[in-house]
Amino acid sequence: MYYEAARIDKAKDSQILFKITIPFMTPTIFFVLVMTTIGAFQIFDSVFVLTNGGPGYSTYTLVYYIYRNGFYWFKMGYAMAISWFMYTSIPMLTAIQFLTLQRWWGHYES
Repeated sequence: MYYEAARIDKAKDSQILFKITIPFMTPTIFFVLVMTTIGAFQIFDSVFVLTNGGPGYSTYTLVYYIYRNGFYWFKMGYAMAISWFMYTSIPMLTAIQFLTLQRWWGHYES
């Protein structure tokens, strides 16, 4: 219906993309952004199986660093401190994403 109205109004393809298609996709784009950000903090298995943190610690992730400190070097207190950092930083980063949501999703009413 929106696309038909845009065609009747002689809108160009680029105008249809930026004025209709992308604004309607913003809820999905936002959901994928939040879930991907949370998932990026939790990468462990591919680092553990494929590279084991190497070469030269270049593929260390936060979860793998927690694992190495806790179960390889037996620094349980340090691993727990890093875990608390991750536990607090993920919700804070998600909250920042929700707060900045209005900047690029402001065309919807609350």
